[in-house]
Amino acid sequence: MIKEVLLNENKAFCILPWIHMHVWPDGRAMPCCIADSDQPFGNVKEGTVEEVWNSERYKELRLAMLEGKKLDCCRRCYELEDSTYIWTLRKNHNQWFGEKHFDIVEKTKEDGSIPEEDMRMAYMDIRFSNICNMKCRTCGPELSSLHAQEHGELYGEHEVANILKNDGSIIVNIAKNANFWNQLQKYLPNVEEVYWAGGEPLITNEHYKILDHWIETGKTDVRLRYTTNFSNLRFKKKSIIDYWKSFQDIQVSASLDSNGARAEFSRHGTDWQQIERNRLEMLEHVPHVHFELTPTISLYNAWNWPDFHMDWVERGLVDIENCRLNILTDPDFMRIDNIPEQYKIELRAKYIDYKAWAYDKIKDRIMAKPAVVKDVLGKIDSVIQFMNAGSLNQEKLKQFFEKNHGLDQHRKEDFWNTFPEMEWLRKYV
Repeated sequence: MIKEVLLNENKAFCILPWIHMHVWPDGRAMPCCIADSDQPFGNVKEGTVEEVWNSERYKELRLAMLEGKKLDCCRRCYELEDSTYIWTLRKNHNQWFGEKHFDIVEKTKEDGSIPEEDMRMAYMDIRFSNICNMKCRTCGPELSSLHAQEHGELYGEHEVANILKNDGSIIVNIAKNANFWNQLQKYLPNVEEVYWAGGEPLITNEHYKILDHWIETGKTDVRLRYTTNFSNLRFKKKSIIDYWKSFQDIQVSASLDSNGARAEFSRHGTDWQQIERNRLEMLEHVPHVHFELTPTISLYNAWNWPDFHMDWVERGLVDIENCRLNILTDPDFMRIDNIPEQYKIELRAKYIDYKAWAYDKIKDRIMAKPAVVKDVLGKIDSVIQFMNAGSLNQEKLKQFFEKNHGLDQHRKEDFWNTFPEMEWLRKYV
């Protein structure tokens, strides 16, 4: 009964603080990748994994969740669940891991700690490095070495040091810490799912080192999940296509928000023609790999996303249901709920047409797969709902303009030429 209540009725409970640890490139440990990183739960460079897992913040979070209390560090899931249809990380992981690993929840001590002998990393998300070949406008120095380099050019090395909490080094790599590697070894045999992100995971040495280890030990039943900018299928002399042939359960989430010039602008470093070649290569050589689009819906792509999605579906490059929307909530000056109402009317109309197209594509599945139909249409509704939930904040729009103006001057790019649909912004800045 307690299990059913926590997994299905408790709106605060999430299984991740019991079976998962997210580690940033600088060693900061968090309960998941979208938890508030300003207040880390520990640092694996300063203590053991076991010590971090039973830190005061972890214990506090577990007890709060068991009592149904929502702490601010998990606000992103709670906010999206309150205002949209989006299937959040909390709901997703409760579904994936809740039943199988609920025994460890039942072993939670009165102070919120987990017995050391019961600790397990069923789900692993270690960001070994911030190395990345792109400078996406919705990202920053913490998760992109090119961003860190650019930030130093614009604001000075001391600012890079402040953000990355180091000596100003552009590339932050937790794998340099031998003690952490030794600790990690004992958890690798029991990992059920690993989430590779970055930086850019497909150009990260440690990614291939661990895959080699699992292939050598015969542990190829691990579920591999990626969030990648999808720019490189080859790294040094390695081909990720060859590695993927050894694993059966693989999900590739491509962070593609737009296509063509808009994609190359918002995710600087993108070669759009190469992106399309990569997708065709996957279809030919590893058709078993589940491929999905995971756009970040922001002011950069709110108008263009439907056109891009429809184009790839029509061309057979992605199945219509294989799309997982991330609605940007931070930084808040890029949020789509800041759009003035008169332009929201135009955007709503565009998404209503987009929804009609989607319905026409999947209406024959209503009887056989009603959940799929509901999911596809619900995601589109969620964008509208999130947009409607807020109101115009002119100061935030000015921040958006200033951010782009500064980067345009530095990168020799032109926001207005790339996004003519955003011409309305001039009225508010």
